[in-house]
Amino acid sequence: YKRQYEKRFELATSLERWNRMLGDPVLMGRLWALYGFKPAYEIREEKGVYHVIDPTGIEGELSEMETSPRHRIYAGKGKMKNWFVPVSLRGRALFILRHTGSSGRVSCVLEIYGEGGDDLVSKVLLKVVSPLLRRYIDRRVTRNLRDLKIIIDDMERNPRYVRSLLDEEYSAAFDRLVGGDAASSE
Repeated sequence: YKRQYEKRFELATSLERWNRMLGDPVLMGRLWALYGFKPAYEIREEKGVYHVIDPTGIEGELSEMETSPRHRIYAGKGKMKNWFVPVSLRGRALFILRHTGSSGRVSCVLEIYGEGGDDLVSKVLLKVVSPLLRRYIDRRVTRNLRDLKIIIDDMERNPRYVRSLLDEEYSAAFDRLVGGDAASSE
């Protein structure tokens, strides 16, 4: 695997809450959908594997390989068929997320390591489109972080409001995520 991308960012939440968010991608995906952010990701979990569909042409599976209060490592495999790539590409990647917390803020570093492709054609195409792909990833990560910050700000300021958006089936998971803040403020 070769490092393809790195992004540093900060979020206005506690390290504990950030780890609970990372621990429930299905709930976070549901909130993403309720806020109407784009792309409209679909996230399902089955036996510890998260199946993610990005309607812009990316689909894959993400498995958590290692977790601690300070980092997460995910292995991903999937395919991409997007407007800027003339053929469908398949590949694997490692996503490493390191995070530290202090004074109600979390500092994070996201690193993405990619493995060529499944065949010679994919490997050559990935090498050719690599600079484009990095810019595409950076734009996507930057936009997603902007939107995630809105959800986090709302959870920090008014968890009761965010909880009210959810169907009853997500209420207990949300209460665990915010540490009971939403339920106790009712």
